[in-house]
Amino acid sequence: MANIGHIIICEEVLERQDNKLAIVGPLSMIVLDAIPNNYTFTASIAIFDIEPRIVYEFSVKVYSPSSEELWGFNGDFDTQADAGWHSTIMNIPFRNFKFTSEGSYMIEVTLTNKNDEKQTQTKEFNFSVRKKES
Repeated sequence: MANIGHIIICEEVLERQDNKLAIVGPLSMIVLDAIPNNYTFTASIAIFDIEPRIVYEFSVKVYSPSSEELWGFNGDFDTQADAGWHSTIMNIPFRNFKFTSEGSYMIEVTLTNKNDEKQTQTKEFNFSVRKKES
């Protein structure tokens, strides 16, 4: 079964000249000048132990401090028999994402093996949004 390795929020993810990824400005808290306000960040999600010839359903959701779903994505990805890779990193850019209140926000990632839906894994990442003190 494939596994969700990490969920990291950061300012951005860059591809270096040596084709490696660099996570720039990892975040556990977002501090805004005012609330409500927009903020641009990236969610980096690693998946490993990917099995060949399996179709996976991949879901990402962002929840507010009051557990309201603010953003969601569902999609499938399938692995080719001869792909030769067993892990991947998905970087999801959130451009001008609107934060309407202070508190603990959550990104939830779910990965399901569509050939065997009992093989489902969900991982959560909580991060804080605060207004800058004057």
